[in-house]
Amino acid sequence: MVPDTGNPNPAAAAACAADELGDPRRMFATLLDNLPGMAYRCRNDRAWTMEFVSEGCRAITGYTPEELVGSRVVAYGNLILEEDREKVWRQVQVALAARASYQLTYRLRRPDGSIAWLSERGQGVFTTEGVAEALEGFITDVTAQQNAEQALLASEEKFEKAFLASPDAISVHEMASGRYVDVNPGMLQLFGYSRGELIGCIPTELGMWVDEGERRAFLAALRRQGSVRDFKASMRLKDGRIRLCELSAEAMTIGGQAHNVTVLRDVTESRQTEQTLRDSEKKFATAFQASPMALTIVEMANGRFIETNPAFERISGYTRDEAIGRTSLELGLWSPTDRAAHVARLERDGFVRGMALTFRARGGHEVLMNSNAEVIILSGVRCILTVLEDVSEQRRAELRQATLEAQLRQNQKLEALGTLAGGIAHDFNNILTAIVVNQELALMDSHDGGAVRERLSEIGRASNREVRSAALRVARSACSSSSLTSCPCSSPSRMK
Repeated sequence: MVPDTGNPNPAAAAACAADELGDPRRMFATLLDNLPGMAYRCRNDRAWTMEFVSEGCRAITGYTPEELVGSRVVAYGNLILEEDREKVWRQVQVALAARASYQLTYRLRRPDGSIAWLSERGQGVFTTEGVAEALEGFITDVTAQQNAEQALLASEEKFEKAFLASPDAISVHEMASGRYVDVNPGMLQLFGYSRGELIGCIPTELGMWVDEGERRAFLAALRRQGSVRDFKASMRLKDGRIRLCELSAEAMTIGGQAHNVTVLRDVTESRQTEQTLRDSEKKFATAFQASPMALTIVEMANGRFIETNPAFERISGYTRDEAIGRTSLELGLWSPTDRAAHVARLERDGFVRGMALTFRARGGHEVLMNSNAEVIILSGVRCILTVLEDVSEQRRAELRQATLEAQLRQNQKLEALGTLAGGIAHDFNNILTAIVVNQELALMDSHDGGAVRERLSEIGRASNREVRSAALRVARSACSSSSLTSCPCSSPSRMK
């Protein structure tokens, strides 16, 4: 150690002293300068005024020995973070009072602003009167160690929080015996046991494993690989219920002993849901393929076919392979106007019901269709499921039915008109018959052979012609209303 003698270069002073004292002192000085840390001697004041520092101070503090000794540029005490200064002072004073060595850990700020964690070991140098005239010790940089410890603490804190908060069942076991070392609340909730019932017990003692073969396979994989992922096994709860679980485990060392941490998730409901979904998909696929109606699934954005069924192939004339990946417009199945109207209604309502469209099959054959469609999501893509019903025959049957109904209504009109015509003819006959009869009686009673008889005869002839003409006009009117090409009433034989 070289005291502060006023020499601005304590290292040079140390070297001179070493020269004077011979090789052992020189060797000691060289050793100090090459230690991974800072050797020092300082006063027992709050500035920790340095009387000597080794060359290691450069790496520790960022300052040279000349700048630190005698606080020529900066006092060492001022480099210690303000939050740690009082703690450092108090611990040193307690150690000095007990004539004991001290060990400190604190933070120091370097000239570049970085913070270093330092570990310091030292002791007091006392006068014969028992007064601490100086402190001597050694300081090392433990920043990396402190950071690692803090990271470990943070990691342990995160693990503990995740362990306690996880909804999954998590347990820690001794690898050799399988005994529970720790369990989380999720484990207790799933299996129905208390913590006291599990800690120190073995799962087989509680009958948790339903299948011994599954347990052995799980442990063999864990010992062989050091970890297991998504292992399926049936587990028995405290109340006797059996649940399908998914286990993942990792080997670890705790206190030098082999352990494993196991995460167990109850997947009973999810597996049932997946099976139900698979069954539903199978039913849909079967119904899709077997439907007598044309079914298609297309991407809504571009209209490209994703799937078609055999009925579509039969109606359109295009095979599934020919249609998949192409659009209805490319195949010429719809007019652009019809497709735009179809998509617009889907965009507006989310579905289409009974929309009449003209479907053009391969070769140009037109088929009248009713379209029913829904917007569905497949793998995150908006698609259209369309059911196409061929209503061409139905429309033709409806047209035939409408024609027959029109003819029936016409026949009913003709029947009514015939009845009316008969009544009119009868009324005419009644009136004209009286005229004809009286004309004939008058003609019989007339003895005048001249003009009177001639007039009476003309009245008879005119009356008979009028009776026949009235009947013929009514009959012709009825025939004209029926749009018939010929009318038997107009034949010469009927007019006689």
